[in-house]
Amino acid sequence: MLFSPFVRPYLGAAYGSQIKLFADQPPNLATPAIERAKDFASLTMPDVDANVHLTYLRKCLRRLTKDYKNAIPVGAFALSPVDLPSMIMGMEVWLETLLFDPYLAEAIIEQVTVHFIEYTDALFSDGVSFIVLPLPFANLRIITPKIATQIAVPCLKRAFERVAGPLVLHHVGASFLKSLAHLQGLPNVLGYYVGKEDSLVEARDIVGP
Repeated sequence: MLFSPFVRPYLGAAYGSQIKLFADQPPNLATPAIERAKDFASLTMPDVDANVHLTYLRKCLRRLTKDYKNAIPVGAFALSPVDLPSMIMGMEVWLETLLFDPYLAEAIIEQVTVHFIEYTDALFSDGVSFIVLPLPFANLRIITPKIATQIAVPCLKRAFERVAGPLVLHHVGASFLKSLAHLQGLPNVLGYYVGKEDSLVEARDIVGP
């Protein structure tokens, strides 16, 4: 299979975050668009057909699907509504919001979900075979079970049931085994990409056939 570019900071830059470019590695997040979660409402949702960062990713994807889709599955990366806010306000601010202001966190996730659906719809219209979602803020090695069960999973369920194609959930470098059980049954999930330290036998026992 082939993948279009994975430039996670571009998804934050679409909201106004500043990125740092390098000669020998992918761009990195330099300055978040906002410093406080409560300022999220002041942001403008990016246009998936006009924003320069999103159109770059989509143009790359279209070149791949044009040349290879009939022969090789082509995947693309996106960020779920639970994870995208970390690219807009920084990981620490977003984690603090999830921990200490869950009502604001859920309101932000609901707003981001609108953009998530528009962007994934655009990727499927561009010909992508499946979309990979790194899920740090649904991974129990990173967040608490309370955040997972009360915020992350219910919000992911509402978002995923509106997605127009298959999704693959990614471990983001941390063990995924403890998270697989609570991520079971989410709509349109094709599979799980577990970490290198995870047992495939144990993972299969959890997810079933």
